[in-house]
Amino acid sequence: MIELLEVKPHLHSITDAYFLEDINVVSISNELSQDENDGDYTTIDFGEQSIITQNSIGEWADFECIGPTIITNATCKILNNVRIQTGTPIFNIKNSDNVISVCKCGLGFEVWLQDEREVNRIIKNDVIEFMFDNNELVGIKVERQIEAKG
Repeated sequence: MIELLEVKPHLHSITDAYFLEDINVVSISNELSQDENDGDYTTIDFGEQSIITQNSIGEWADFECIGPTIITNATCKILNNVRIQTGTPIFNIKNSDNVISVCKCGLGFEVWLQDEREVNRIIKNDVIEFMFDNNELVGIKVERQIEAKG
């Protein structure tokens, strides 16, 4: 379970966000990922061949998944009265039993960490939408793919 602790008002620019369908890899990184070598970051396994890197207060820097299940439709329902905020979510990762699936969505993609849940809260940060069922992260939507520069 990835639990939402709070939402910080500041935003972090997304440096790369892509789903490479031919090799079945998902990667999402923000500007914090450039500071990972300073020792203040922890990488946590949280699902089948999936990791998330976060700093000491719980801000995410990287999300990577190799070999997620490819699906054609969302696995969770987004409620009509969904609460939408803008900011940076602060997470507490409690366990690592997530089964990850991904589906193409317009110019981007959706990563689903849970099945058959109701999304009642969305936190937007740049081109990313973190989707929650109450305070549990169930999905991540990337509005458009961004390839890393360099």
